[in-house]
Amino acid sequence: MMKWFFVFFLFAFHVEVTAMESEQLEKAAQFFSENSFEKAAHIYEELIETSGSSADLYYNLANCYHRLGALVQARLYYERALILDPNDSSIRNNLEMLTLQLESGQEVLFTSLFDKVSFEFSGWLSAEKWAFLFTISSWLVLVLGLLWLFASSRPIKKVGFYFGIFGLIVSLLSFSLGSIRSRYENNSNYHITLNKKGAKIYLAPDILSPVIDNIPQGKKSLLIDSLDTWYKVWLEKDIQGWVKKEDGEKI
Repeated sequence: MMKWFFVFFLFAFHVEVTAMESEQLEKAAQFFSENSFEKAAHIYEELIETSGSSADLYYNLANCYHRLGALVQARLYYERALILDPNDSSIRNNLEMLTLQLESGQEVLFTSLFDKVSFEFSGWLSAEKWAFLFTISSWLVLVLGLLWLFASSRPIKKVGFYFGIFGLIVSLLSFSLGSIRSRYENNSNYHITLNKKGAKIYLAPDILSPVIDNIPQGKKSLLIDSLDTWYKVWLEKDIQGWVKKEDGEKI
């Protein structure tokens, strides 16, 4: 009896929380339609803290910041939304438009052409869908391999062999691309400068070391290492150096 009471209590609590979230979302949408973007942003920020991150919440919060003219913060949350839902055209289009405003069409930076191509292909699916494809193709390889080993008919053996090779290629590709997408979704390797004065790039993680360049506010750079209160970043023209963590935020 107590077990069923506990289950009912959990269900009722979940329904109540969901209803409260729906009410907050409706209120935020109403504020946004009334051009009260600060109030709407505050609600979305609270929902992210209490309910956890989601592509929709990040996207809506980014739209609020965009309307408020806080372009750097808007970019940060568009980027985070895109990580969670890489195939959403609205997120991608808004981010591209904002990037044009901030950086005159700056492209995403990669250390090699292979990294760039691999990343673009991995964006076709989410990490979860790549994992599903890997599982299905792996089972297919197993079944076709058994077919090739134990089938008595030569034509059937050929089918098992050639389709097994194809399945193996799909399996390896899905594993590789899924790993790339998973690393990007779980530990994004990009940094956005938030400091209005920009961020100084030091030769070493020490404020007494030489300053080799400056990153303007809103600039997106590739994150290649971190140490205590420092990030090591990579910019175009092979510029590498260290910036203070307080001058920006990891996407």
